[in-house]
Amino acid sequence: MPEAENRTYAASFQNHDLRTWETEGGYLWKVTSSITGDVIAQGEALSLENAMIGAAQAAGADWGTARWRSLGGDDED
Repeated sequence: MPEAENRTYAASFQNHDLRTWETEGGYLWKVTSSITGDVIAQGEALSLENAMIGAAQAAGADWGTARWRSLGGDDED
């Protein structure tokens, strides 16, 4: 699970919940079913953009289709 001080982003696409969060070495991403909660796909990326692209593609979305929102992190006030 991501730590509270790390930047975390989430999006929804069709029946999928997408999430990315910052780690010490880059970013992790995960796609889950919003119906069952099952993990559909997960991965790692070196940049936030690549993590968002990976999660969007795993959910069957185009890069511009998923609307990402910040869930908090270091640069949030």
